[in-house]
Amino acid sequence: MSSICDIDKGFKQVCKTQQGGIDKVYLFPYVKYGVSDVTFGGSSRVNNPDAQNITSFPNTTIYEYEAVNISYTENAKITGGGVEWSQDLSFTLPASFEALNAFKLMYKDYCAIILDRNGNYRIIGLWNGGEVAINAGTRGSKNAMNGSTVTLKAREDNQAYFLNNFNTDFTIFNNDAINYFEFYVNTDIIATSNFFNITTGSGNFLYDVTTDEGYSATDLTGDHLITFPTGSGIHKVSISGIFPAFDFTLGVDNEKIIDVSNFGIYGLGSTNQTQAFLDNENLTITATDAGNFGKVVSFDSAFKGCESLTSFPFINTSKGEEFNNAWENCAVLTEFPLLDFSSGTSFIETWQGCLLLKTFPSNAFDNCTATNFTQAFRNTGLNTQSIDNILESLDVAGQINGTFDQTGGQAPSSVGLAAKASLETKGWTITVTT
Repeated sequence: MSSICDIDKGFKQVCKTQQGGIDKVYLFPYVKYGVSDVTFGGSSRVNNPDAQNITSFPNTTIYEYEAVNISYTENAKITGGGVEWSQDLSFTLPASFEALNAFKLMYKDYCAIILDRNGNYRIIGLWNGGEVAINAGTRGSKNAMNGSTVTLKAREDNQAYFLNNFNTDFTIFNNDAINYFEFYVNTDIIATSNFFNITTGSGNFLYDVTTDEGYSATDLTGDHLITFPTGSGIHKVSISGIFPAFDFTLGVDNEKIIDVSNFGIYGLGSTNQTQAFLDNENLTITATDAGNFGKVVSFDSAFKGCESLTSFPFINTSKGEEFNNAWENCAVLTEFPLLDFSSGTSFIETWQGCLLLKTFPSNAFDNCTATNFTQAFRNTGLNTQSIDNILESLDVAGQINGTFDQTGGQAPSSVGLAAKASLETKGWTITVTT
């Protein structure tokens, strides 16, 4: 008989360390994941079938509900197919107003995460999702509840798993966090028009759009065409909800977007920004916030061809691995910030064609394991200090057998040449301006 059927632990009550009740409820649309997408107790479910804790989950944006009267029960029974766990969650939203949108919970299956008063996060409806029912209304007295009671019922093959990874794999979206992704488009930049195509990239989307002259659309899950009521010209577009990434791969209206004034919710849940702002030739970025890039792995061609960018904002690139062509042909980019490239693995043609790029920070690659910088700084305008900074930083990183190319701009000083010689003794092939 397998170990999953054998009890190997008892339970001893430790005085005053266990509390009843639930503090928080989070909901998110059910996604059918495979067993290989989730890690249990540091391993796969196949290799660790007894584990009751999830240690890795696909990056997910979840909605926080400020609820009262939260209760959760789970019960197991033997069925023809094995053990079935009934997972039943109930909570009350003590409000009734148009913007609550509780009725939208009826349109699809959801999963839930609860936080109990002992600090445990648990996930409900992991494999099959849960069905939602709503009972809304009020009673006669002034003190009566005016709101909605929400129940979620799931049927699973296990009790609700404990989450050890809540803070790393889940992004919380609540009403206090509404921070619009705002940008401006000029519909006349090529020819007179009154529309703009929002083209969505990688990730799960659920967003609302408003414009400065009254256009609105809600519950969008993919590409969307805005037709501006006031006709052609410059328009401000605001997006709320979940909007992980643009994708301008097909070049649809890529020249119309002229400024990102606030990143806001942009990037929530995103791991992939490939070609997000590709060939946005007239784009400037005046946003002073950092967006939500902290979980992004791929920045390949993300800002390639943004020919109007003179500077680039500080964003969180700490998880970024792939930076191929990321800022290629940003022709008027003159300086670059100190971003976190500690996870970077490939920088092929990353800054190629940045003709006016003169200033690049020191220490940018100190903790980077990448060795492929093929044509990374080809046709740039780097000054001597900047190419010295780059070569010294690559030498500090200590990697072997790499490739690095720089053409254009100024030659390195004796300091940079010393770092170049050190890299070559480590097997690097180095090309620099002479």
